[in-house]
Amino acid sequence: MVISPRIGKSVLFVALVGAVALAGSRAFALDETPSPTPSTRSGKALTPIPDAATTPDALMSPGTLIPTYQCMPEEDCVLRACDVGPSGQHWFRADYLLWWTKGVRVVPLVTTSDPDDGGIIGMPTTEILFGNERIHGDSRSNMRFSFGWWLHCGRTSGVEFDFMSLGDSATDFRFSCSDGGQPLYARPFFDVFQPLEGENAELVCHPDYLRGTVDGRISEYFHSTGVNLRVNLCCHDPCGSCCGEDTCGESCEEGCEEGCDSGCSENTRAAMYCNGLRGALQRSRYRVDLIAGYRNYQLNDSLRVNEHLYVFEDHEFLREGTTFDLYDDFRSRNEFHGAELGVITQFHRCRWSLELLAKMALGNNRQVVDIAGQTTTQAPGDVPVTVPGGLLALDTNIGRYTRDEFIVIPQFGAEIGYQLTCRLRAYVGYNFIYWANVARAAEQVDYYVNSSYIPQEGQEPSGPARPQFDWKDSNFWAQGINLGLDYRF
Repeated sequence: MVISPRIGKSVLFVALVGAVALAGSRAFALDETPSPTPSTRSGKALTPIPDAATTPDALMSPGTLIPTYQCMPEEDCVLRACDVGPSGQHWFRADYLLWWTKGVRVVPLVTTSDPDDGGIIGMPTTEILFGNERIHGDSRSNMRFSFGWWLHCGRTSGVEFDFMSLGDSATDFRFSCSDGGQPLYARPFFDVFQPLEGENAELVCHPDYLRGTVDGRISEYFHSTGVNLRVNLCCHDPCGSCCGEDTCGESCEEGCEEGCDSGCSENTRAAMYCNGLRGALQRSRYRVDLIAGYRNYQLNDSLRVNEHLYVFEDHEFLREGTTFDLYDDFRSRNEFHGAELGVITQFHRCRWSLELLAKMALGNNRQVVDIAGQTTTQAPGDVPVTVPGGLLALDTNIGRYTRDEFIVIPQFGAEIGYQLTCRLRAYVGYNFIYWANVARAAEQVDYYVNSSYIPQEGQEPSGPARPQFDWKDSNFWAQGINLGLDYRF
């Protein structure tokens, strides 16, 4: 299996940070004090809550003491903790993604028409075959993975890594005429050369003297990777364990109702508001966690157009048998590195759960645009001549351009889950990511061209130096549905 260098770098970084975090987990862990009351397990019985009389006062804040709970490793744990949510010290999540992204705007690239109209936009018979639209707005599928662990059995602080990729998405096009140059194909542009100012086109095929092929590809790649420290801010569990005496058995629903009825007396604050919204919240089991760490986003895309032309009949300054091979190539890379800060809120009711996510990444966005073009001409009996420049990439805009900007990238998400077993949960969710100020390769194309700069034998350029490069900012969003499994151990 061949691993992309971009994915390889991200995975290597995650592995290195994971090793450091694991090595330092003892430093972050809260002090764990063994239960002063011996406890044993018998079948599925839960470890009893320690006797208050023998428990240190420092650990006796209301609502903060828990015993070993279902599905926990064979150890006693009495400390400040939050047992809301699935048990287990480690977790692994795998998601199937069905997402959409904002498409990229593409200028008209290929036209056709009757021979008299020359493929020029605006002429009666001219039709745009490719371009003048947004590309890559359709759905795509891929995967997201995350894994993490709590730094102690109280589950109030932990570390989590994640990697998401929408993979490569590409759109190809190809137009080729017959040996007789039919039908006519052309590449349109707006000519700023004074004698010819207005809509114009470079011919690819013409039934009188020229046949050829124009093809190309527009591609896009997006991924995200990060590592976060997760710290509990708030934990509320007024009615105790949802599953009663059974370890997530078939009687979970009954255990939940019995636990809540017996665990909350009419004199409690929760009972006072049980008929209202506040009462519903007070009776709910929920936790709020802060996440803070590092985030990397990367968006790469490209546009390439190739032409292969053959003159099959003498025409003006063109000799029969002359060939032209040329290309225009536009590539962009947007690479974000920064800090991430957010909040995860989880609600649990029996086997059901609701998770809400709100976070933002703040940091530097590095933008790189590469523009290249080349034309190779070979006349009969002559050696090939190669010069810089194609049609939309000429001496006037060829080169590498870079800049850095500070930006904020927000992300919002929600998911509904169902606990299949003690260790396995299934869920469905929705996520939205918004990335402002990105450079898309196809949008860096300057449609205004000075035709005197197009490589031609014996022609000296004059007039405005076009096409030219100017940063054209756009925004990018990615959103979609995820289906996944969460395994705890």
